[in-house]
Amino acid sequence: MSFICPVISLTCQVVDAVPVSSGLSVERLKQLLPCSSCHGGESKALALSGLRLGSHERRILLAAAEVDHNHRVVPPHASGRSAAEAHRRAQRKLGGAGLLSLKQVITGNGSLRRRTGVRLTPLGQAVVERVGEELAEGTPIRWHQHQPALASDVRQPFEELVASFEEAVGDYRRTMMF
Repeated sequence: MSFICPVISLTCQVVDAVPVSSGLSVERLKQLLPCSSCHGGESKALALSGLRLGSHERRILLAAAEVDHNHRVVPPHASGRSAAEAHRRAQRKLGGAGLLSLKQVITGNGSLRRRTGVRLTPLGQAVVERVGEELAEGTPIRWHQHQPALASDVRQPFEELVASFEEAVGDYRRTMMF
């Protein structure tokens, strides 16, 4: 099956290298592919210029679950409707920048509630590792100084991308058997 990378508009070599990916829909492929560790992550890293992170975004980035953990609910900094909306806006901004993965999770120990859980993407993890001190201190981040390193931090070797995709496809196929 031929799948065109939405970033570079060429055939995705990861899909071509994994024969068991045939038969999957394009939407399922998009969900399973490790794009955030390939061209997609690189392009997001290079697009960070001009991104301004306010106190809400910084707090969420520092409190989010790491890339290899389950999504974690990070509560708003204060109670009230305006604080909750500022929190949701910050989460969407970070998700759009490619720094966070957002997912609805069920929480509660009695009454169940759906809340938004957050987890760092590979780019988000690299940002926290590289500029975590600036995030915590609230100082301006000079993205142009960090972009080349962030782009190389995010990009995984081809063999790791293929292994990650094979694992994701295998997990998906196993869950579909039940």
